[in-house]
Amino acid sequence: MFSPEARLRMFGFTKKAAKTFLNPILYLTTYLYTYLFAVLFSESKIHELVYRSHLSSSKKTAYPVNTWLFCRNYYILPRSIQRKLISSSMGNDEEGVAWAEHYRRKGFPDEHSHVNFAYNYLKEYIDKYVHLDHHIHQICASSGREVNYFSGFSASLVFEASDLTDAIADNIKSSYPHLDCYTIDISDPNQVLLVASRCRLLFAFGGLQYLLPEDLEVFFKACMKGECEIIISEPIDSSISPYSLKKSVPRGNFSWSHPYIHLANKSGYKVYKASTGYIPEHPWAQSLFAHFKL
Repeated sequence: MFSPEARLRMFGFTKKAAKTFLNPILYLTTYLYTYLFAVLFSESKIHELVYRSHLSSSKKTAYPVNTWLFCRNYYILPRSIQRKLISSSMGNDEEGVAWAEHYRRKGFPDEHSHVNFAYNYLKEYIDKYVHLDHHIHQICASSGREVNYFSGFSASLVFEASDLTDAIADNIKSSYPHLDCYTIDISDPNQVLLVASRCRLLFAFGGLQYLLPEDLEVFFKACMKGECEIIISEPIDSSISPYSLKKSVPRGNFSWSHPYIHLANKSGYKVYKASTGYIPEHPWAQSLFAHFKL
């Protein structure tokens, strides 16, 4: 007979061996399921069966297992599938507008605005050029609450906002009629270049984290070609140094810890200002605040 301690050790070994054996099978079967699911179904059907309310406060999907499986496998799926999943979730009109309205209800400034130094960088830029007619543009503006607030500091500067779909852009315009609103896919370098060539400054407060790694590099290059400054506030895993990061690291829920400083420098930008901060209630994440100049 085995002693209780020996039985526990045997159980632990058996459990570890079973996990080692079953994990690859689980990954393979769930990968094939999510891959075929994404290939066979349309974006609207994927939204209905996977992502309804995943990014908004609308009614919940009846298939939470699907949501879990796609979140688990998103980062290992082919890029073409990842783009389709982005369109099925954040690019879905229902989700995008609901998410925008969720943030608009929070108002601005909100309880966390004081820890975001990128807002200070933007205010300093506005103060410097307050009497000029430069165009400044918030990409991935969602609710538009931030650019609307800062537009109150200058009657001369032209404030613009954009997001991924017409529905989101129209929602911003209906809430803030004085803003110039556009539909822009920031993964498309031609669309980015068109905006960057017109504007003196692009700013992003959270939207760049969802770009695929190669699309972010293209984004920086297009902005540099358009001779446009950039201000960002983007989340990064708290265990990572944003100053030495060279490759994008998955964060979960479509998000990446991107090497913003590395890519900005690689594209020819100079780091005018950069700092980090975090919200005590969210110790797993920090934010990088940066102003990149030509």
